[in-house]
Amino acid sequence: MNSLELVEAAGNGDAQLITSLLASGADVNSKDEHGRTTLVKAAKYGHKEVVELLIQLGADIHARDNRGTNAVYWAAEKGHSDVVELLIRHGADVDAIDDRGWSALDHARASQNTPLVAILEQAVSLPRVM
Repeated sequence: MNSLELVEAAGNGDAQLITSLLASGADVNSKDEHGRTTLVKAAKYGHKEVVELLIQLGADIHARDNRGTNAVYWAAEKGHSDVVELLIRHGADVDAIDDRGWSALDHARASQNTPLVAILEQAVSLPRVM
């Protein structure tokens, strides 16, 4: 089983292929060469339905890649507010900092995405669900 195929399917938003690969024994937390999991890739490319599916199937919402980033970080960096909200509802760490010292909130502010900034500012003040 090629775990990279699963990660690629997540990045492409291919829920059918993901379901098939997982049914065949693939690891829901498979990683690519950068340490990005299926959940991180789906979040990065804004595939909300796939993010939800992966969470339901046990994906590690706290997994970080080799730069220290996580799914909510990438969703925010790419401006996917709906995915950010979904991840927050499931207890994602909005305070994750990458190897350059940037957070999801920093990206939202830099892109002047006011609605996303508001979502993340509210989330950083909420107690964490672990």
